Amino acid sequence: MGEERYRFGNVQGPVQTGDGVQYTAGRDQYVAGRDQVIAHGDAREVLAELTGLREALAGLRLTEAERSSAEQDLAAMREAVDRPDPDTTAAGRHLQSFTANLKEAGALATAGVALAESIAKIAHWLGPLGAAALALL
Repeated sequence: MGEERYRFGNVQGPVQTGDGVQYTAGRDQYVAGRDQVIAHGDAREVLAELTGLREALAGLRLTEAERSSAEQDLAAMREAVDRPDPDTTAAGRHLQSFTANLKEAGALATAGVALAESIAKIAHWLGPLGAAALALL
């Protein structure tokens, strides 16, 4: 039998289908059999982004209640990430809360690109769990 070739957008064959290990999206994701494993990047990078968000928070015009809520979300994200097995579900929930509250306060619009970039980097690290925060940007 000859080699079958397929075309999916700009991806051209041969395309491996069937059993075995299939690598997708470089180092970030691989699919083996029926299981999907998403390998998160280094949590230290996320912790550095959280430190940057805390510093950026100091320069935002927020009410005391808005600032307190944002600080609580950042602390909860740090706690969820800074462990041997990060709790990405909790981190995603707090990132969404943090981003939604800043958007509602009007702070996202005035904060500048650095804040949005940090949120996006953390959301990408979280994978599908960070999608809700990305949608708010």
